[in-house]
Amino acid sequence: MYISHILRDTAHILTVSTNTEKCLMRYSILLIVLLLFNCNNPNRNRPDSLREIEFDSIVPYTEVNDCTFDTSSHKFTTEAIRKGLPNQKFQWNNITKEAMVPFDNGDTLTLHIGGCHHFSFLATFRTDSSKFTDNDYLFDKTRWLTSNFFSFGIDSDYEQILDNKEYEIDKNSEANFRIYNIIDTTLIENHVHEGFYFKSENKRTEIWVHGYIN
Repeated sequence: MYISHILRDTAHILTVSTNTEKCLMRYSILLIVLLLFNCNNPNRNRPDSLREIEFDSIVPYTEVNDCTFDTSSHKFTTEAIRKGLPNQKFQWNNITKEAMVPFDNGDTLTLHIGGCHHFSFLATFRTDSSKFTDNDYLFDKTRWLTSNFFSFGIDSDYEQILDNKEYEIDKNSEANFRIYNIIDTTLIENHVHEGFYFKSENKRTEIWVHGYIN
């Protein structure tokens, strides 16, 4: 009888021991999982306030327009063409922000008006190569470009420049590329005149004139 009690008590102890080992094993596995999660968490041991600052700092992107002038080149360029060449067809290049006007005789006009920090007027006229030696034609066409398509005072500036011959040929000019610099004397201070040039290239004559407001 005594021995049977001992055997029953021993069996109970072994059962409890086995259950205890199972529990310890479960707790050990849970502890290992928690430790691994904590090691891989970049926000461990960091104050909640810092995590909140990082989250709050993610704000939607807002474009800031700090341009001095209206950048709508399409608006100003197309308005100038419609005023200077009523009913004339043209093509708009949205990459270069230029309008190209093709004429029936093969001549072309390329025009850009507008800008951000500088409001620019840029005209390029291409015609037959034979016109390169005709100075009257070249200067008359330069006047036509500036008086018909430039504005905001740049047009009247160039009228004065051409009337009074307030320009000089650049020392770097070549036989087929004549560059004219402007001699500014009594013109408005924030009006910049890049001058004009006449170039003969690829059996074409090119007339280029540029001015801007800063």
